[in-house]
Amino acid sequence: MAGINRVSGLASGLDVDQIVSDLMKAQRMRLDKVIQDRQIWQWKQEDYRSLNASLLSLRNVVSNLRLQSSFLAKKATSSDEGIVTAAAGGNAVSTSYLVKVESLATIATNASAAAITKEGFVIDPDAPLASQESKFANSFGWDTDHTFSFTINGQTFTFDGDTDSLNKVIATVNANKAAGVSMFYDATTDRIAISTIKTGDNQEGAEIQVEDVTGSFMTGVLQIEEANEKGGTDASFEINGLAITSHTNSYTVNGVTFNFWGADPGRTVTVSVAHDVDAVVDTVKSFVDK
Repeated sequence: MAGINRVSGLASGLDVDQIVSDLMKAQRMRLDKVIQDRQIWQWKQEDYRSLNASLLSLRNVVSNLRLQSSFLAKKATSSDEGIVTAAAGGNAVSTSYLVKVESLATIATNASAAAITKEGFVIDPDAPLASQESKFANSFGWDTDHTFSFTINGQTFTFDGDTDSLNKVIATVNANKAAGVSMFYDATTDRIAISTIKTGDNQEGAEIQVEDVTGSFMTGVLQIEEANEKGGTDASFEINGLAITSHTNSYTVNGVTFNFWGADPGRTVTVSVAHDVDAVVDTVKSFVDK
């Protein structure tokens, strides 16, 4: 008697299960062939991608070999990298420079004239300003809504003392690139420090221009006075006897960029510019390796 999962031919004696199984095997073979063909096609795609990437890399190397600059690479070396380093472009002349650094370019700085809180009090720089108003040494000079605003280098900032903290003010000012300054609060000295981002003596008068628009937060609470500013200074140096000043600690001449790291007026540093043979060899070697 046939099992419950087996169907046999009753009159013909045919094994229907076997016939169905054979038919399914035939269909499975076709499906396996499709899967195999698909895998081969995917492998071919990967090979084509790899080949294209190699050809592109080779083309880039060949393009570099066609450039005159690939064979005119220059390098600059300094006899004292603690004072000056240098980088030479392909158009730089192979020669030596005698460099003296008189002084480095500096940023402008200012700070609170005195501690900003009353003696014996400590503020939480993350808490709303209005909730700590009584702890500050000077008055905010704000209206009943506790809002205040000020400008730094022409950029206007407005805050709400009921929700904004000292750290919120600092973070907002620091995020404004146009203001060009950086601030921080030092809890040990209980003072605010503010400085320019750029080095050098960039303008007449104060380089950190501060003005209260409503209230007296900057000049009163933080006690930032323009008269106390220490202005930024330009870098002063000599190259081959020529006295030069720069707003930054970097200067480019004849395709050579000098970067100044230290000042020693009594020391002469030699910067030598020559062909970078190693760079040329590496360029050719990269082509051979391809």
